[in-house]
Amino acid sequence: MIDFSTPFWLMLYYYLIGSTSLILNLFTIFLVIFKSDKIDNFRYYLLVFQISCTITDIHTTLLLQPFPLPPMIAGHYKGLITFYLSVNAYHHVAFGISSTVFQIEALVYCFYTKHQSISIFMNCRRWPKIFCYSMISVASVIPFFIFYALCRAGMSREEQLVYVGRSYPEYLLQFSNLTNIAIYDISIWILIVCAISAFGGVSCILLFSYITIDLFLLLKSMQKSLSPSNYDRHRSAVYSLLAQFATSSLILAPPFVYMVVTINQVDFGQFLVEIILAVFASRSVVNAVVLITTTPPYRKFVVRSIFRKKMEPRKESILVSMVHRSVKVG
Repeated sequence: MIDFSTPFWLMLYYYLIGSTSLILNLFTIFLVIFKSDKIDNFRYYLLVFQISCTITDIHTTLLLQPFPLPPMIAGHYKGLITFYLSVNAYHHVAFGISSTVFQIEALVYCFYTKHQSISIFMNCRRWPKIFCYSMISVASVIPFFIFYALCRAGMSREEQLVYVGRSYPEYLLQFSNLTNIAIYDISIWILIVCAISAFGGVSCILLFSYITIDLFLLLKSMQKSLSPSNYDRHRSAVYSLLAQFATSSLILAPPFVYMVVTINQVDFGQFLVEIILAVFASRSVVNAVVLITTTPPYRKFVVRSIFRKKMEPRKESILVSMVHRSVKVG
């Protein structure tokens, strides 16, 4: 059975995790801009990744929150925008998926940039510039094409009612009462999006695997030629990227679970998809914590700020006690 009501717990969770991730993302952007003196030009690409995380989270947790309806390839949307505006749900589906794709691309490009900076220093394994330009061009076009394809795959309200009446007639009444809903049928546009996503996912995994292995080989070879501080700086950046990539793998979980639930019509499938969406929404919070804890300049700034706040009350109490003593002596 499909539950067309809005799960209150998930809506509340969206707002809580969205507000938390917004604060943490803005804080990490501040750290990347102002506390990255020793992280060379790599910080600019890291900044692009953090900004993309922030935009994606604001959209999917605060402005327009998705509530799926498996086994239908459909979902309805709530959020701050729906209180004031009538939205085209297909545009927001397309934007959410396109921004997520861009987020993955930005992270992979961070790996590539760090690999090339170390390769230039070691004067080895430098990839031709034509590859870099081609990669940027393809990565720039894909999100826009996915956005266009998902918009073209959408249905008008009349087509939605006809589709539900033909494929899910028992839900036609509940469906007709919903607003801000997107529903998809298998079409050429959906197949193209799936094919591009599969090809892009495999390509990113292969590229990521090669760059990661080669980065560790480069780090090992450069250990003797660098000072301990410079070596630790490069190694910390690589480990931080690996940790962020591990947390960003949460992006791949929702479509996989949705596919399994839709194909197999799993019992309590709708609740399982809601759980995995809650996990997906938390990825930026985890990513921000991982970035701060695994990057020495950011970690030191946070630790110093915490201890400074703890020391200030103690200093004030010491000053007050000294004043009291001086008054008594006087």
